[in-house]
Amino acid sequence: MRETMTMSHFIARPIAAATVADAHARFAAGDPAVVRRVVDAPLGYPCRRCLRDGEVGEAMLLFSHSPFQTTGPYAERGPVFVHARACVAPDLAVDELPEVTRVRQQVVARAYTHDGAIHDAALVDAPDAAVALRTFFEDARVAFVHVRSVTYGCFTYAVERAG
Repeated sequence: MRETMTMSHFIARPIAAATVADAHARFAAGDPAVVRRVVDAPLGYPCRRCLRDGEVGEAMLLFSHSPFQTTGPYAERGPVFVHARACVAPDLAVDELPEVTRVRQQVVARAYTHDGAIHDAALVDAPDAAVALRTFFEDARVAFVHVRSVTYGCFTYAVERAG
């Protein structure tokens, strides 16, 4: 049985600036768990901070990240890219999809409960992603959603219910 709420809105959230700063510091210190990659194809290196894809020839840092604030069987870690240069998180409006979604054909959205358990998931055509996210948040049990890539399943950004 679905626990419904009134019209729901969302806000997309990139990974934290502190997470990116830590990855840059680890790379500078020679940590082998943070590696430099040069973009060799469009749409294959989405930056999890500015939520834009790296451009061909641009340097990116690749490291393992867990976007979860909870523990449990769904709190996975996975590879993420960020720009090797400084970049800024987008100033997204409520219900606005970031560029990293708008330029793709499809995304995967996974909805989670407050305790971090997966509640629902969908393969979504990118133009319909905003509707799908609002629909997830109409269920009061959904606390947050992760948008992921279709091909590799990697975390791209988090989505929260907007006030």
